[in-house]
Amino acid sequence: MKAVNLFFSFFLFSLVACSPRVMTDLVKTYPDMVSVDSVVVFEPGETIPNTAESLGRIAVVDRGTSTKCKYDQVLRLACEQTGKAGGNGLAITKHLKPSLWGSSCHQITGIMIRLKDMDIDTLKANSVQESIELSSRTTQEMQAKRTPPFNTIEASVGYSWITSKLYSSTGEKYKKKGGLEWKLVYDRVFKNGLGFGVLYSGFHASFLEGNMKLSYIAPAFVGRTRIDNWIVKYAIGCGLFIYDDDYWHANCFGFHVEAGCEYRLTKNIGIGLSLNAISGTLPKQEGVELRKDESSGIVRVNLLGGLRFYF
Repeated sequence: MKAVNLFFSFFLFSLVACSPRVMTDLVKTYPDMVSVDSVVVFEPGETIPNTAESLGRIAVVDRGTSTKCKYDQVLRLACEQTGKAGGNGLAITKHLKPSLWGSSCHQITGIMIRLKDMDIDTLKANSVQESIELSSRTTQEMQAKRTPPFNTIEASVGYSWITSKLYSSTGEKYKKKGGLEWKLVYDRVFKNGLGFGVLYSGFHASFLEGNMKLSYIAPAFVGRTRIDNWIVKYAIGCGLFIYDDDYWHANCFGFHVEAGCEYRLTKNIGIGLSLNAISGTLPKQEGVELRKDESSGIVRVNLLGGLRFYF
């Protein structure tokens, strides 16, 4: 008997977990319930009748495991809850559609309303409509302050430290392992701050053992978050790692991670500081014996500063 009860409990939980979450903030209710088919829906941008009375706010959001979340399904859930509160109207204030970078569900927020009639007079007071318009303007202003520039070109220069063991082609161990680092970057992000980029990074140093040049070219996954004039960036990618010295040349696979911050001086120009690490695998050099726990490659950490151009 316990096993049967456990099975049905799990079954019911699974059904509930598949549905989106409905959240309400009621300020008033009416005892007479309204059927879901009698609830009038006002889409974003439509004018609300003057007699509309606000009963509270409602949101239908993704649980993270929701599956029954097509637009008509989430809209019906909102209308059902509105009817239970005695409302016969639902004003949608925000509709988030499924996206590649976000939720796979439709998600909505709105105001549950009680209507006496459907008359609209733009010359008369309309408290619900005015509240929606004020909320929309406030949201747009906040989004404008938090939306990063869609396109960024970066030109930076700095210093690089090679953190891995380094041997010359003759088998001698390098003592000094720092040098000049520079990079050029193009980033393209969307409204949610996520996107892609292309990175070119160069390194040069002159040692007693010879000159070394390192190049790295790679696409990257990029995230950018803006708070007023400050922008935080992070990126990860992999691509072509090129090694050159006075005796040897090699093309191989490379990987990088990056974090940085920027300050937007004007609409189109900013300054920034970034810290990144670039790792490249290398084929084994002749005459260099590696231990069992060692592999051939170079890891360098770079601190750079420079200009940002936004458009």
